Amino acid sequence: ESSLDVQYGGAIAQKAELWFWTVKCWMLVCADDLFALQKMPNVISMSWGWPEPLQCQIIHCQNSEDYVERVNTEFLKITARGTTLLAASGDQGAPGDGNPGCNKPNHPISSIFPGASPWVTSVGATMLVPASEEVVEKKEDVSEAPICQKFKCATTTKEGVCTYPTALITTGGGFSHSVPVPSWQQNAVNAYLSSGVVLPEKKFFNATNRGFPDVSALGHNYVMAVGGQMEQVDGTSCSSPVFGAIITLLNGYRLNNGKALLGFVNPLLYKAWAADASTFTDITVGNNKCTEQCCNKVGFLATKGWDPVTGLGTPQFPQLLTYVQSLP
Repeated sequence: ESSLDVQYGGAIAQKAELWFWTVKCWMLVCADDLFALQKMPNVISMSWGWPEPLQCQIIHCQNSEDYVERVNTEFLKITARGTTLLAASGDQGAPGDGNPGCNKPNHPISSIFPGASPWVTSVGATMLVPASEEVVEKKEDVSEAPICQKFKCATTTKEGVCTYPTALITTGGGFSHSVPVPSWQQNAVNAYLSSGVVLPEKKFFNATNRGFPDVSALGHNYVMAVGGQMEQVDGTSCSSPVFGAIITLLNGYRLNNGKALLGFVNPLLYKAWAADASTFTDITVGNNKCTEQCCNKVGFLATKGWDPVTGLGTPQFPQLLTYVQSLP
């Protein structure tokens, strides 16, 4: 995970100072330690996550909902100091880590923490899909890059939902179990719920709560160097540091022009999308009903606008930069 973050985050935000931060415990200890720092990173990407209602499975606590609320308070304090928090939306689709084997038919759609926190930018995953068989045939093996001699390189720029079995993972998404929908997301969530898209039964999710992810980035077929070898990996743990690097580039523009850090960016992202929908590539086909090993009958469908599969979509950097340049 850490090697992946450093390699791709560093490749995109090439002049950024890179930190690697680890703690022995879970999110509360991490958040407390970060907030205690005199100097904090400007952008933090977190690739780990676990279902909100199951937090006490992985850390000693009495009540998972109380634990999530306590950590969210610390996240709020961190963002108030100007740091942007991002987190992966999960790799087990709508079933999540609470139902990875797709064998619990009445199990609620899973949430994830910290990926469903209202104080983090939740990042889902897309993958490149063929525009048409004809295009693929014409462009196959045209790259002379050495890596393409060992791995099959992309021949298209069209994006779809990252999902098993084509990919190794299925992008996570859904609704928080306990956190109400924030005001900055209300219109986007309402538009999805009233769009006419087929929704899971009400018993499977709470439509009044915070939806996730907020955005997405590519999360399939990343090539990374590990132990002197090259290997391919998938995951929202790929897409989250990539989006974090994009925020770092936007921060770089602001700092170079004497402006403040972006900090908590979620309201900004939704405002940018509302002002110009082309700020994001909208992923309108696909679903997150699968996990890393099977497919379920229950999940969410991608559609026009924000959805709990790929969020607002993937960023178009020039348009996003133009919007940020217009801010004081």
